[in-house]
Amino acid sequence: QCTANLGPSMRVQFEDRDTVRYQIQETLRIDQVRHAEGVREVIASYAQLVPGADELRATLMIEIPDATDRALAL
Repeated sequence: QCTANLGPSMRVQFEDRDTVRYQIQETLRIDQVRHAEGVREVIASYAQLVPGADELRATLMIEIPDATDRALAL
């Protein structure tokens, strides 16, 4: 996983197949998903992030921790 900061509250995170797989596993663990239908839903939600064999995908992360500041920014 490679990350590039674009400022105080934005960064680009580059993903490959393995890092997306780890994100899916972490989501299943944290959300305690135990049923097949729930697993399918989580996998489907990440499907567009999975790059091809020789590709990377980038996700723009906008991180504004304070709820009030976030509401103003959005």
